[in-house]
Amino acid sequence: MLNWFPVARFTYTFSRSRSFDINYSGNTKQPTYNQLQPVADVSNPQFVTVGNPELGPEFNNTLNIRYNNFDFMKGDVLFSNLSFTFTKDKIVNNTINKGRGVQETRYQNDDGYYNLNGFYTYSKPYKNKKFVVGLNGRIQFSNNISYLDSLLNVGKNWVITQGVKFDVNFKWLELGVNASYSLNSTTWSLDGLQNTKTNSYILGSRARIYLPGKWVISYDAEKTINTGFDDNTGANPFLLSGHIEKQFGEKRNFTLRLSGFDLLKQNIGVSRTATANSITDTKTNRLGNYYMVTVSFRLSKFKGKAPEMQQGPPAGMGRPFGT
Repeated sequence: MLNWFPVARFTYTFSRSRSFDINYSGNTKQPTYNQLQPVADVSNPQFVTVGNPELGPEFNNTLNIRYNNFDFMKGDVLFSNLSFTFTKDKIVNNTINKGRGVQETRYQNDDGYYNLNGFYTYSKPYKNKKFVVGLNGRIQFSNNISYLDSLLNVGKNWVITQGVKFDVNFKWLELGVNASYSLNSTTWSLDGLQNTKTNSYILGSRARIYLPGKWVISYDAEKTINTGFDDNTGANPFLLSGHIEKQFGEKRNFTLRLSGFDLLKQNIGVSRTATANSITDTKTNRLGNYYMVTVSFRLSKFKGKAPEMQQGPPAGMGRPFGT
């Protein structure tokens, strides 16, 4: 069998910082040995698989559109991307209920699968970059296909996220607050299958405060509220970390830092994944509460006189009182 991979690209550059791109590509995916072998695999008697020697390769078509526009002097930034993929002759499962808790999975080629994925990031500074407003969002839609007892089942999965953040940068303070909302929704075409929807709300804040005597304190805080999961126990963590550091030297290139992570001991993550015929909720116990002492020394050497912009910290990076 001859596999060919078409590729096409169009790029229009408005300026050095503004561009528009369209890319198309195709690729194939061959069936695996287990999907081809026409012998029942009964290594797990409850989940038997039988291959199909008539399977053909999948052919994926992907169209990607990108638009970027940024101004380094003003600080305006916009990145956006939209990707669409559809698959011809996708290898899909046909799950057959054999009774007594036994399921048999067979494979076949079918059309109808496609996926849409897009995101954007926008940032706008004000008052000589002392204030920065940012927006970001993502959308993903998957049209999954599978068979249950030889009946076509279409699973439509939406994942939508929208976030906003606000940063304040003064000589003695760096402060940021952010909020986001995420929706994960799945519906099935066959009757008897439960449609699901989860929501996630996140509120966060971080700060870095420069005190007299070359002391610096900072924190990171984030509260997550999840709804719609089958087991919502412990799924609404409040993550809090704190740091205190002492800087030494005229150039503050020697630092001693004490950090505490997950101070409230609530670092638990939950997520949902939807496939062609199943939904999986995952709860993860991440790295828990711990403390760390860090000693760092920054080496830098420049020949000649440093530029004016190097005489002090960049705008918004902070400077202790009285300096």
